Amino acid sequence: MSASGIQFSGLASGLDIEKIVSALMTIEGLPVQRMQRAQAALQSQQAGLSAFRSQLQSVASSISNLSQKSTYNPVNATSSDTAVATVTANTSANAGNFTLEISTLAQAHKIASSGQSSASDALGYSGQVSVNGKALNVSASDSLNAIASRISSLGVGVSASVIDGGTGQAYLSLTSQNTGKDNAVQLADVSGNVLSSLGLVTGAKSLRNSLSANTALSYGFSDATTNLTSLTGLNASGTLNLNGTDVSIDFASDSLQGVADKINAGATGVAATVVSSTQNGKTVQKLQLAGTGVPDGITDSSGVLSALGFFQGGYGHELTQAKDASYKIDGLSLTSATNTITSVVPGATITLLKKDSTATVSLTRDISQIKKAVTDFQNAYNSMANMVKSATSYNKDSGSTGTLFGDQNVLSIQQSLTNMLTSTQGSGKYTNLTQIGFSLSQDGTVAIDDSKLTNALNNNLNDVMNLLMASGSSTDASLSFVGSTENTKGTNSAYAVNITQVATKTRATGNMAQTSLTGTGETLTFSGQMFGSSRPVLVLDAGMSANDIVNKINNDSRFKDLVTASLDQDGKLQIDSKRYGTAGRFSVASNQASAPDNSG
Repeated sequence: MSASGIQFSGLASGLDIEKIVSALMTIEGLPVQRMQRAQAALQSQQAGLSAFRSQLQSVASSISNLSQKSTYNPVNATSSDTAVATVTANTSANAGNFTLEISTLAQAHKIASSGQSSASDALGYSGQVSVNGKALNVSASDSLNAIASRISSLGVGVSASVIDGGTGQAYLSLTSQNTGKDNAVQLADVSGNVLSSLGLVTGAKSLRNSLSANTALSYGFSDATTNLTSLTGLNASGTLNLNGTDVSIDFASDSLQGVADKINAGATGVAATVVSSTQNGKTVQKLQLAGTGVPDGITDSSGVLSALGFFQGGYGHELTQAKDASYKIDGLSLTSATNTITSVVPGATITLLKKDSTATVSLTRDISQIKKAVTDFQNAYNSMANMVKSATSYNKDSGSTGTLFGDQNVLSIQQSLTNMLTSTQGSGKYTNLTQIGFSLSQDGTVAIDDSKLTNALNNNLNDVMNLLMASGSSTDASLSFVGSTENTKGTNSAYAVNITQVATKTRATGNMAQTSLTGTGETLTFSGQMFGSSRPVLVLDAGMSANDIVNKINNDSRFKDLVTASLDQDGKLQIDSKRYGTAGRFSVASNQASAPDNSG
């Protein structure tokens, strides 16, 4: 018996099945490989676009910096001794060196009472007091703490605080919120003797403010036509004598101008005029008396002139005297109510820091900040240009391409930026970047002629700013260019603007002027689109003047960012929206009919 293997013959006998199966699997995997290669290409393109976007953001940031006015401050301001004075300057300042000699620094007035028995117990003092021309009514039940709180809330530039050292050592301290001798705290007892009892004032009265010999000035008031009681809350009245002639004054009926008219109508030998002046950034009205007999010929037994701030009693305890700063600039003697000097050297702000000292203030032209901003743009643009050149390249020998080869969006954006460098921009001496030193190299990067740029910055800075900054102008003074964004399209021809209706602000005005203190409590209810669904209520207490109401509205956190209150030329309460258009619409209603003893 013999054994033998199995044999196959025929067509299938020569097939390598293993190789065939392997080949079939390779063929089936080709679409997957193509997809993997496509995915890799897309990922590479996405990375390229992300890198391009980052480059664009750098270019945009550098352009934004060139559009900022602060970039073009051409003056470097320095002080030889920053412990004596510091200095800053804006683009309007001229180069120069100045010798600064500081004699005294401006100081804020500070006074204190004599020691009181307690800070929290009733003092037993009563009467009406004038604090910087504003009424403070004190009752016998008021404590030192209560008086301090109400003085601070008057809004007249005086801060009050209490120092409590125990029984018999409670002190009321008053500090002016502004420096300068004209901001000394003005105090007068209108009725009663609250101030003298507290020991805040003592001794004989003297002129508080005088421009020159035989002149006197009152405290500054917000207007000259409203009766003084409504303006100040003070109930002063009486007769004063000027060079032997009596003049009767009543705050309830007389305005500041009315007092002037009465004085001028009598044979007083004194000329009375209302003068405007600026104090702490606000325009105020002062009554000025001038002529023979000022002040020696004035008898003010009723205290009306003291209530107006002409005369001031001595301060019981003056902790810090009110002083102006006194200094010299290049030997010229000058004074200032503050230690911040803004107008003596045009374009420069000097802050005085140390008395009896000398320093040199130097203003030098400095274009390095501008050149750095230009260089930052150049670097950002060139970095982007090089990146785009590499990413869109084609190697004819190897056939390889960059990750963004053929991307028309990228090429279009780059071309727009290139056009920006060579196109005409705006008007003025310079209308093209090439005129201030820019040029395009053959490789697509930006080159800058430093000498050409430096010459333009040194000699024609405003023209450079006009070229590089976003700017605009109008043919009509009633329309002005305010600003622009990156979406604003520049144009060499004017945009036609037809104004059919300007946006306005809502205004609510009382029906009549308040001429006396509020008799009873009053409620004002605000409503309208500006307040949405809410209807905020403001409660006005009895005994408030028109100015008290104005201050209460303006200091209320619910209203101060939305409306502003004031008194119009007739003394009526006026409330104006701070917002333009329908978004600023509002209305206000009182729970009382209009009357002289309410908001009107």
